[in-house]
Amino acid sequence: MSSFRTLVRSTLAAALVAACADGTPTDPAMRAGAPSASKAEENQATAAARAASARFRNVDAAIAAGYAPQGGCVEVPGLGGMGIHYVNVAGVMNPALDPAEPEILVYEPQQNGRLRLVAVEYMQVNAPGSSRPSLFGHAFEDGPPVGPMQTYALHAWVGQHNPSGTFAAFNPTVSCQYAEQLEANVSAHAHH
Repeated sequence: MSSFRTLVRSTLAAALVAACADGTPTDPAMRAGAPSASKAEENQATAAARAASARFRNVDAAIAAGYAPQGGCVEVPGLGGMGIHYVNVAGVMNPALDPAEPEILVYEPQQNGRLRLVAVEYMQVNAPGSSRPSLFGHAFEDGPPVGPMQTYALHAWVGQHNPSGTFAAFNPTVSCQYAEQLEANVSAHAHH
């Protein structure tokens, strides 16, 4: 069983890297944004997700908690950006969904070379034919396939207002403009 889990984990990581590098949503709902709930429901859901992710504003805390960057900064012309995904693979492999434990943290590179938490993403890996998960009254969108398994994902923009909707996949106000600056800072620190 452990070799199967290792295979699934490595396949999942590769699929996430490929999906993030491509930046192309696999589900039409991701291109258009998730369906909207009432404003009160969105505010309540966003407050819960924001509270759950507050401890990860500092990317070092995320890394210490088992999150690791997967792929580069994601931005698609005409849709906006997502940012850099930090994935907790053990969390993704856990079938339980917990609003207080997002599987993915999304950071936007800043001009000062730092990362700012802009969103959390909930992800679940299901066998083919499984029902689509939902959280905060929103159905998950199709994510990248992992071999015979299907992934489902839901973004919650907790650190950056999203004019496309709190649970839309892309945010037109998020940019990868400073991703190169971030990479230069990381490279400079690695050489010291």
